[in-house]
Amino acid sequence: MRGTLSSAIPCSAVVILALLLAGCGDDRRGIPITYRGIDHVDRSDLEAGARRELKDFQEQGHTASALADSAYAMEDVLREQGFAHARVDFTMEPSEAEVHLVVITVKEGPRAYLRALRFPGAVHFTQRRLRGTLKAQGIGFFNFWDAPLRRRDLDSCASRVEELYLYEGFYRVKVTKPVLSWTPDKRRADVDIVVTEGRRFYVASTRIEADLTDSGLGEEALAPVRPLGDVEGQPYHVRLPSHAAARIRSWFLQRGHLDVEVVTSAEVDDEAATVSVLYRITPGPVYVLDEVVAIGLDRTKPGFVEKRLGLKSGAPIDRDRLDKGIRALSRSGAFSSVRWDKRPEVDVGDRRPADIVLNVSEARARSLDFELGFGSYELARGGIRYRDRNLFGQGRFWELHPTASMRSYGIASRIRDDYLVGANNTLELGGSYLYRREPAFDRRTATGLVTLEHRFGQLWSTKGGYIYETTKAFAIRGAIPDAERTGFVSSARVFDGLRFDCRDSVVEPSTGALANVGIAYSAPLVGSDVNFLEYSASTAYFLHPLQRLVLAADARYTTRQVFQEATLPIQERLFLGGESSVRSYRQDQLSPRDAAGNATGGLTATMATFESRFQLKGHLWSAAFYDVGSVAPDTWSLDGTRGQAIGVGLRYHLPVGPVRFDVAYDPDKKARKFASYLFMLAVGFTF
Repeated sequence: MRGTLSSAIPCSAVVILALLLAGCGDDRRGIPITYRGIDHVDRSDLEAGARRELKDFQEQGHTASALADSAYAMEDVLREQGFAHARVDFTMEPSEAEVHLVVITVKEGPRAYLRALRFPGAVHFTQRRLRGTLKAQGIGFFNFWDAPLRRRDLDSCASRVEELYLYEGFYRVKVTKPVLSWTPDKRRADVDIVVTEGRRFYVASTRIEADLTDSGLGEEALAPVRPLGDVEGQPYHVRLPSHAAARIRSWFLQRGHLDVEVVTSAEVDDEAATVSVLYRITPGPVYVLDEVVAIGLDRTKPGFVEKRLGLKSGAPIDRDRLDKGIRALSRSGAFSSVRWDKRPEVDVGDRRPADIVLNVSEARARSLDFELGFGSYELARGGIRYRDRNLFGQGRFWELHPTASMRSYGIASRIRDDYLVGANNTLELGGSYLYRREPAFDRRTATGLVTLEHRFGQLWSTKGGYIYETTKAFAIRGAIPDAERTGFVSSARVFDGLRFDCRDSVVEPSTGALANVGIAYSAPLVGSDVNFLEYSASTAYFLHPLQRLVLAADARYTTRQVFQEATLPIQERLFLGGESSVRSYRQDQLSPRDAAGNATGGLTATMATFESRFQLKGHLWSAAFYDVGSVAPDTWSLDGTRGQAIGVGLRYHLPVGPVRFDVAYDPDKKARKFASYLFMLAVGFTF
């Protein structure tokens, strides 16, 4: 388990960072503005909320009306933070006619909280169920009492209550605007949202009228359509007929009726509290595919487009399949835009041959990026990354990536194919060469791999494959007698893993979870010189309890069960320590040691990290963290060399991820020879 997180930053990211930092100065031109009375809110928040209005004041004549608009916008900011009685006033000194100074006076007043939320008149739903429609910041992490009072939240609550009743068939329900009753100190309010339920309406009957001209269909063909529109006996709401009409329309579109029209109408009987629904259907003719015509292709092969659409010549044009094909083309990365139209060859008859005409704009497929970066272990590093997202005109992805640093150099290449092995499957081939000076040894490694990934929806995936790796370790500084081998040692293995990912962002997650479990088998049977089983598991969880606060936790475990030998060569043993591991230890320095104090690695590595991230201003965040880990010389063992880190850091968020600076302290400093404080600079989160 090595800390191998890349810290390379594209040159464009460095330029962006420089420009952003250059723009952090306080360059206030025009009439100076002074603020008074600010106690609990940030001045920057008020100015951000009134940015446009303040700009108008400075650039369009220094008018009082622009300042009045600014004050109103700032009051909105205060109310969003729970200051329901806030007032913002301004004065222009010495006079409105000749302004040299603007004084903005903020009267925050007490921060208001919701004491009680009631729904008089509600019978069908419980008070608790209706209170659950209030979505206010703080209500999930803290208790209900501590939810700040915001008028916007209350208005949204009333709208959700009305929608809830409408979907349950209360067609004539009335929900009033929130009415507030304040306590004498103006700090808490009781809120009443009055509900007049009325009667519950049900669908009494459904009926279909069809114009089958030029459709080639008879009345008997409508038999499978009628159940799709049958909503009789269900509570009525205005969207119910539309949902049923969408099902009917989809049935016809799948059978080539591309001009189908389904119009609904509802007849409401207030006296009986019933509704009669009518569907008027005009299927139109069936369009049969003649050929697919793609306009705008340059590098992309026509066959690639036709395969993505999945339509057959001579068969009715399935609109659902066509839409899926268009989405597949858009996601392929080969096109910046894809539009389609049908081109009938005749305009009479119930079965009409037609071409599907695609108008496409090919995206820029090739790119060349230069990378520069700095890491706490590798120091200065850089690379060149060449990508082709439409290799051979088949939508395949190819990447070539040479890199170099103060301690390593190498080159890697990979090809990814999302189509060869079917839907939701990705095949990848890759190879690399690397020279790297590790803390405990030097290595030369050549690698080849093939992987197959299958996605089960959006959250779950599995990835397996074969990797062949041959490594020569030399200048070993932490050798174990009888374990090290001269020359190149092959470590081929087959592996498989399961992954669950519900994070809101891959680059900068703030909510959700990520979990991985895996197993790998290395043996002479698959071309390996070493024989072991590897078991691994990791999980990370992210929580966003407050607007500027993210809490994160991570745990990882890897163990290698060795057969026939006591341990593995040093290039296959596990280490911890570094910028993405236990941060109070230098790269790979958390490890069992020999008599000379050299790190020797182990067969089991375990670590956990807890981190809180707080937004200071804009893209600048602070962090506090705790890392703990251990490396044991035996399989499955947790009784190894332990280490921990307590620290703080700063992160500046860029599109490629955060640039982070961490300071880590080792509370067990007596157990080691080197400094108990470490400073680390890197790119990306630790997890």
